[in-house]
Amino acid sequence: MASIGLASYALWSKSRPGELPEGPRGAPLALEAAERTCATLEPGDIVQHLGTDWLVEGAIGFAEPGGQRLYRLSDGNAERFLHVASGELDPSLLARTLVAVEGAPETLAHAGEIFRLKTRTVGQLVRSGAFSARADERFAGERATISIYETGDARLVVIARGASVDGYLGERVPAHLLELLPGR
Repeated sequence: MASIGLASYALWSKSRPGELPEGPRGAPLALEAAERTCATLEPGDIVQHLGTDWLVEGAIGFAEPGGQRLYRLSDGNAERFLHVASGELDPSLLARTLVAVEGAPETLAHAGEIFRLKTRTVGQLVRSGAFSARADERFAGERATISIYETGDARLVVIARGASVDGYLGERVPAHLLELLPGR
């Protein structure tokens, strides 16, 4: 009997677009937004970390499901990137860095540290939102190699697209230190 009531309610609420369903005494019920995870962020969402509200501007990732994602975050003039690797619980909070890479090295010297290759993935990139503030960077549809290097707590993500190489340096952040809020 309860399932019939729930089904009836669901059909009734869909037939009234734009109206909130009513609770006791005719007061509208609040609709819960879809819960976000680091792997399901969308442009317009907010990532809160250590008192800063970062707006998700855009993302790039691999076309195949379950792949890596790199989100561009902004707070005023400040820019950061949130990297989410498949199979990892904790993402990385990164900043752009200039990096010189030739070939596909197993170790990479950068910022006075020696980074060791953790993973390397090759695939076709997809983009959503405004991933880059630079209009010349298209990303979508390009084949790219994403290499993840680590040393201690530091992480270096290198994206190679043909002759173009982009570097992102930072550290892993425990997921429980991030609050993810859906936008729109």
